Amino acid sequence: MKEKPIIFSAASVAAIQRGDKTQTRRVIKPQPPAAYNRCLHDQERAWWHSDEEAYWPDDDVGRLFRYQVGDRLYVKERWRLRHWGDDVSVGIEYAEGDIVTFDIPETADERWEKWVDKQVFWIGDEQAKVDFVEGYFGSYRSPIFMPKWISRLKMDVTGVKAEKLQDIMGTDGVQAEGYKFLNTDEGFVQAWNELNGKKTGSAWHDNPWVWVTEFHRIEAAHMARRK
Repeated sequence: MKEKPIIFSAASVAAIQRGDKTQTRRVIKPQPPAAYNRCLHDQERAWWHSDEEAYWPDDDVGRLFRYQVGDRLYVKERWRLRHWGDDVSVGIEYAEGDIVTFDIPETADERWEKWVDKQVFWIGDEQAKVDFVEGYFGSYRSPIFMPKWISRLKMDVTGVKAEKLQDIMGTDGVQAEGYKFLNTDEGFVQAWNELNGKKTGSAWHDNPWVWVTEFHRIEAAHMARRK
């Protein structure tokens, strides 16, 4: 089993917590050439072939799925430092709204310590940490910079496949993506374009090939306390 990071928006995190979201779609990069319009795959890799029966990639390796069945994913999301105590625990607030307290592990690296140091500023002659200042907790940080040990959600990958984005229409995929509140497939189209519409070749009308990853949420194995 391999542990791999995966980034989700606050809305997606909320859907995972509700149990509504059990799939995610990510654009395949690079895309297969346009002439290769059919896909064959097993549980590990995929190949595309054209009407002339040419294959891409033209080797025995194929394209490995971004995530494999059996992988464990840990979620990275927008976060900020909310409180800490005696340098042994830290409170993290997530953009979705929850605040969770973690014990700081011995494995926390120097990058974390340097970042915490930057959250200290001066009031008069006294040094104060941001959580002691009413109404100020700093800005949210990018998921890219989230340490693994403050990830609060983990999932096991249960299924993988490759398909065209628009193949989701008329299936239960929209609901599995966490959009149970949407009455029409058009709602998913709007949500997709809000996240991906400005990325070259990734908008709904581009109909890119995507990796479809199915997952099952598990309880996080770290020491975390909801506050």
